[in-house]
Amino acid sequence: MYLVESKGGAIACMLLALLSLGTWPAILTLLERRGRLPQHTYLDYSITNLLAAIIIAFTFGQIGSTKPDSPNFITQLSQNNWPSVMFAMAGGIVLSLGNLATQYAWALVGLSVTEVISSSITVVIGSTLNYFLDDKINRAEILFPGVACFLIAVFLGSAVHRSNANDNKAKLRDFEIANQEASGPSTETEIKSRKDIESNISGRISTKPKEGTASFLIELENKRAIKVFGKSKIIGLAITFFSGLCFSLFSPAFNLATNDQWHTLKQSVPKLVVYTAFFYFSVSCFIIAMILNIGLLYHPVLGLPKSSFKAYLNDWNGRGWALLAGLLCGFGNGLQFMGGQAAGYAAADSVQALPLLSEFSWLPLVTEIPYEDSWDSLKWVFSHIDGTGPENWINKHGDFRKVFLAGDSAGANIAHHLAVRAKKEKLDSLISGIILVHPYFWGKTPVDEFETRDETRRQRIERSWGVASPNSEDGVDDPWINVVGSDLSGLGCGRVLVMVAGDDGFVRQGLCYAAKLEKSGWGGEVEVMEIEERKREMYMIESKAGAITCMLLALLFLGTWPAIMTLTERRGRLPQHTYLDYTITNLLAAVIIAFTLGQIGPSRPNFITQLSQDNWQSVMFAMAGGIVLSLGNLATQYAWAFVGLSVTEVITASITVVIGTTLNYFLDDRINRAEVLFPGVACFLIAVCFGSAVHKSNADDNKFKLQDFKSLETTSSFQIETNPGNSGLSKGKAKEGTAAFLIELEKQRAIKVFGKSTIIGLAITFFAGICFSLFSPAFNLATNDQWHTLKHGVPKLNVYTAFFYFSVSAFVLAMILNIRFLYWPILGLPRSSFKAYVNDWNGRGWSFLAGFLCGFGNGLQFMGGQAAGYAAADAVQALPLVSTFWGILLFGEYRRSSKRTYILLTSMLFMFIVAVAVLMASSGHRK
Repeated sequence: MYLVESKGGAIACMLLALLSLGTWPAILTLLERRGRLPQHTYLDYSITNLLAAIIIAFTFGQIGSTKPDSPNFITQLSQNNWPSVMFAMAGGIVLSLGNLATQYAWALVGLSVTEVISSSITVVIGSTLNYFLDDKINRAEILFPGVACFLIAVFLGSAVHRSNANDNKAKLRDFEIANQEASGPSTETEIKSRKDIESNISGRISTKPKEGTASFLIELENKRAIKVFGKSKIIGLAITFFSGLCFSLFSPAFNLATNDQWHTLKQSVPKLVVYTAFFYFSVSCFIIAMILNIGLLYHPVLGLPKSSFKAYLNDWNGRGWALLAGLLCGFGNGLQFMGGQAAGYAAADSVQALPLLSEFSWLPLVTEIPYEDSWDSLKWVFSHIDGTGPENWINKHGDFRKVFLAGDSAGANIAHHLAVRAKKEKLDSLISGIILVHPYFWGKTPVDEFETRDETRRQRIERSWGVASPNSEDGVDDPWINVVGSDLSGLGCGRVLVMVAGDDGFVRQGLCYAAKLEKSGWGGEVEVMEIEERKREMYMIESKAGAITCMLLALLFLGTWPAIMTLTERRGRLPQHTYLDYTITNLLAAVIIAFTLGQIGPSRPNFITQLSQDNWQSVMFAMAGGIVLSLGNLATQYAWAFVGLSVTEVITASITVVIGTTLNYFLDDRINRAEVLFPGVACFLIAVCFGSAVHKSNADDNKFKLQDFKSLETTSSFQIETNPGNSGLSKGKAKEGTAAFLIELEKQRAIKVFGKSTIIGLAITFFAGICFSLFSPAFNLATNDQWHTLKHGVPKLNVYTAFFYFSVSAFVLAMILNIRFLYWPILGLPRSSFKAYVNDWNGRGWSFLAGFLCGFGNGLQFMGGQAAGYAAADAVQALPLVSTFWGILLFGEYRRSSKRTYILLTSMLFMFIVAVAVLMASSGHRK
């Protein structure tokens, strides 16, 4: 299986663990400061924390075949290794207790101090224990000075806490003195309840308080879940030291679980591998966390309100962040243990420097930052007015009589606020006007009777503002976004153009902004440009550069996944097993694209909206495209074995381009430049001729190599393996390109090709090419409805929805055919079963990766095609450029071939490079 063994790999794991383990505490602290109960947060966190361990176990823990000294994950589950399992689970228990304790410590003494103290205790105790458990493999003269640095850090951490507590006490004392002058005497000790705080700050904090002020501390107390005013800081420090002791024990316990230094296992029972130990570790961690936190729902501590399991299930506020924190912690711990197993757990304790990350992660999330950055940029521009600015070109050519600020959506919001600030700072004379395109303005209350009342839609917009400004006091009534509800008379320019889209959810905000601006006494000129029946679009590739970028990425992905599938077949894995795995992640890629890119933006319509629309005609075209692609992909699985990866890809890709590109050119109403496009097609046609010549020349070379081995090119695989004359072939690793290599490959691979006609392979290859030439035109019809099959008023399928249906049909057909091939195989493959497939983990990770690459590659091809024309997007069919590289690098194709073969191969690749460049140059722009 895959194990980290090098020092470089171990250090990489530790650095990634440091990043993950230093980030998740900041996320949980953020949720507590927003008012979410820590019991709810920790229950969510525990679920994905366990999920991370399961993912690691079933991927890294299953990669490669099992060995007696390092069995894979599933094998170890049934072995008699319970003493090591107990150590792993003990480590999980103390980690769970420590993590639970820090939830409360973060609130009482702060994130930074908690992480400094607990991490330092962990390193001082844990690293020392691990050093001796690991038989002193780490260099003591370096290790213990590092431990000493951590020990110094714990004292500095305590000093930081004391100093910060005194600072806060002084701030609150000054605040109370000011309150006494206005409303009578009060003392800090009287501020003990939420009601006390609210009465003390009433009328004093009318605007958002600045971080670090007394007002900020009181507002934070108002909002947070764990109330800390009036509570002794000793409680927080005691909890912190308890968590530090817990953290100091989990790594040594895990060390004992994986290395059995106390010899608790019976003889011949292998030690737990790191992935199996981490699974048990996480299971116990999960169980303890669930028991304790469910108990704390009904019997809370530290004055927290009582909750219930039903209330927890219904609390979706911040759930996504809590689940993310669990994944970060889970993968962080896994990486720490992987690095520790390779380089020593004492050295891996360096990840306890996570206060570096948690300090950084808790930088205040300030709404004003984008506005300040934009203002600084504007001042930089104005520094060139007198011709002495830092940029000489602007000094010479800038015309400061015509300065306009323009922005789209959030950029329009920023442009408005810059103009307001310009007026305040007496720079308004320098700004001629502003252009607001689909301005991102909003408010809690609709601005007029026409603005949407749809609560789901309004809440979605409010959540987007919550992400942009998590510390906003007033939510969407914050003046930064509720521009229409603010005073507009101080706008610092003379002209305003507001552009809105008639069907955009923000349209009423833009129109009311313009109307209110005219009546505000501002005195300038405002103009509105409304485009009816247009919406604020979801994310779509529209530029030629974006389309070409998508095509290049698709070319890389689509040229790589066939090499991975060929690799598994040459290692002996049945293509039915490989293709079933591939099919799962291929569909998953489409689902990910649909629920991310297909859901960005409120309209066009988005993916989920289109699922319920009457667009079945376009759906049929998309599914037809998926069916022919699935047939083509399935056929190439067998063609790769018969005629080689390079030749298969050359012929299929060239047929696809010659037929598919021509069809797409006419379907796309000739938006691609014919005088550039068809020379590119011609280059592909030439490439297919070279490809055929390469295949014939290489076949002749192989025939010549095998002629001294009893005419093996016509001998069956069984005859090869039983022929005593060939018994010496396997002595030592055969060199690529030799007859011995070809024979060894035949013995190992799943599809036996000796004794079979290559005509079969070529026939399969041409069938695959025909299938591939049809899927892109079918997809084109699905997204652009050139045959006008949709009813009037029904929107066309967007590329993400079409790709989802496309992938679903490909998935269904692939599952049906490959499950059938398990029981009724073709081309002499051995019979299998669904149970055998489920238990076949050899190469499963590679198959999953191939599915992802193909799925994302097809998605990127379609995104580029929708923008620049599907004919130009067929440039990705130059994937032989990539697959030939992998064929030579991984499989030794064309090694020790004739000079003629090399000349033909070079010519073929050159023609593909020319074809890619020419086809991409033909890119148009879809209206």
